[in-house]
Amino acid sequence: MRRLLLFVSVLVYSIAMSSCGGKDDPEEIKIVFTNNAAEVTMSSAVLYGTVNTEYLSSKPELGFIISTEENASFEYGQKIVCSEIDVNGNFSNKVNWLSPATTYYYRSYLHFGSNRLYGEVKKLTTKQFQYEAIDLGLSVKWANANMGANSIDDYGEFYAWGETEAKTEYTQSNYKWRTNNSQYPYYYEKYYYYGNLSDHKTVLEAEDDVARTKLGGNWRIPTKREFEELVNTKVRNKYKWEMVAINGHEGYKITYLTNGNTIFLPFAGLQSNTDLIYRNTSFCYWSSELYVSDTYSYSDSMGAFSLKMGKDFNNGKLNGNFRYEGLSIRPVLE
Repeated sequence: MRRLLLFVSVLVYSIAMSSCGGKDDPEEIKIVFTNNAAEVTMSSAVLYGTVNTEYLSSKPELGFIISTEENASFEYGQKIVCSEIDVNGNFSNKVNWLSPATTYYYRSYLHFGSNRLYGEVKKLTTKQFQYEAIDLGLSVKWANANMGANSIDDYGEFYAWGETEAKTEYTQSNYKWRTNNSQYPYYYEKYYYYGNLSDHKTVLEAEDDVARTKLGGNWRIPTKREFEELVNTKVRNKYKWEMVAINGHEGYKITYLTNGNTIFLPFAGLQSNTDLIYRNTSFCYWSSELYVSDTYSYSDSMGAFSLKMGKDFNNGKLNGNFRYEGLSIRPVLE
């Protein structure tokens, strides 16, 4: 113990002389080292460090500081204490709360009294959530998560119909296809079925399909018929529908009993203007088709087919929502 205290006194003096009295100096002191992380996934990683045991006659506090900021330190990061050190001075800890597709900066540390020593800063980037095509024995395969989600239970992002970027506000005035023609303020420049200004397009083109533009390949937004096919599995004996909660998010879990494959549809709700509606009680998914009826009406011109389903209406409703509203997207793969 006397050897450690003597060494600590020398270290503190060295730090004071080299950093004008500061207690932290990651470059001058080479007693604790940061090693490369391993087993990096979407939400976890194992951090490794080494301490030079030659100078230690007792066990100090060792661990890691991890942060999304480059200057990871006790002031700018989260402390992770390691309880075990092997005979070679190696220590490690698994972090399980990381976010997907995120860069983290981490460094090892040694803490004794009011003094701290750091290893070098290293970084890791967690893996991005992977969309998978789930075979439910239907005409298309369904994605395992909503667009913009980081897990199968994540609500994901909202999109206006025919837009490929999420927004913080969903209004008639900021809708992408709204015309700026003052004479026809309620007409749309694209996907307009009625009247002399019509382009007669009723199905989203690939360039306006967020599933196609972001995921590529043959991913796309489902058609009205494909949603009907999915909802009809509720009364087929090869399928099981359950209302469950995953990580606190309620929704419907659909299981194809033939192969055991499942998808989860969380009750994300929808967004109109800045208002979040139906969150935790229902989901609302865009189809790729305009809401077109035999009789022209103002609301028809502004709508697209959507699937709404929740706790109070578990049979599902395919009807129209205003195109400028923010709804969820559940991609399918042909």
